[in-house]
Amino acid sequence: MYEDRNLLTAPLYTRVIAFLIDTVVAFLPVFVLMMVLLEEPPVQSLLAPALYAAPVEGTYVLREIPLEVNQAMNDSLAGVNEYAATEVRNVTLTATFCRMLSVFVILFYLFYDTVATVLFDGVTIGKYCMGIQTVYLRNGNPTVGILLRQLLGKIVLNSLGVFVISIISMLVTPKHYAIHDLIGGTRVVYMTTQKKKFSFSSLGENIRKREGLDDETDSEDSENEDDADNTDSADSDNVTDTAVVSDTTDSAVINQIAESSNTEDVR
Repeated sequence: MYEDRNLLTAPLYTRVIAFLIDTVVAFLPVFVLMMVLLEEPPVQSLLAPALYAAPVEGTYVLREIPLEVNQAMNDSLAGVNEYAATEVRNVTLTATFCRMLSVFVILFYLFYDTVATVLFDGVTIGKYCMGIQTVYLRNGNPTVGILLRQLLGKIVLNSLGVFVISIISMLVTPKHYAIHDLIGGTRVVYMTTQKKKFSFSSLGENIRKREGLDDETDSEDSENEDDADNTDSADSDNVTDTAVVSDTTDSAVINQIAESSNTEDVR
C-alpha cells in the first residue's frame, strides 16, 4: 500500500459523483439562458444532462436553442412586426449578444470538461469538489495525452456508445481505468494536499516511480552502462597489450644494434 495518499487511485464512487457535478456545471449555462430568454424552452433540450456521457448526442438535442433565441429576439420587436409586411430582424447589440451567447453555452456544454482538464492540471469543478485529479502516466507530452483522452476518448468514442464499455472497464480493472484513460495514458487519483501544486505530468511521474513502471527502462539503462564499462575495460586492456608489444619490439631492436656493434669491434 502506498505511503502517500496522493498516489492512491480514486475510488469509483468519487469519479461518479464528480461526473454528476460536472454534468450540472456543463448544463447550467444552457438552463439559465433558456429560463431567461425563452418562454417555452425546447423539450428535448432538457435531455442534455442525461446524455452528458455521450456529449455529441447531448449537443445535438441542444441544436434548436440558437434558433429559438433568434426567434425570440425578433419577436421582441412586436410593435414593428405587427404592421410589417415581412419579418423584421432585431439587430440591436443586446439581441446580437444573446444570439452569440446561445452558441457559446452549447460549446461550453461540449468542451467544458476538456478545457478544464487541460488548463487546471487534470482538475474539473467536480473533481475538485471530490479531491481527485487526472494524471498522465506515460513518457511524452502530457498535453497530447490529455487531449487524446478528452477529444478522442470522451467526446468521440463515448458518443458512439463506448461509454458503456468504459463503465464495465472501470468496474473490473483494479485501477478503475476507463477506455479514455487507456487511450490517453491517464489515471484518476487523489489530488495532492501539498502546498506545491503538482501537474498531471509530474504527479504521474511520481506514480510511475512508486509502482515501478520505470523499472524496465532503468534496467535497460543499467545494462547499457555495464556494456559501456565492459567496452572501456576491453579498450584499456588492448591499449596495455599494445604497449607491452611495442616495448618488446623496441628491446629486440636495441639488442640487435648492440650485437652488431660488438661484432664490428671484434673485427
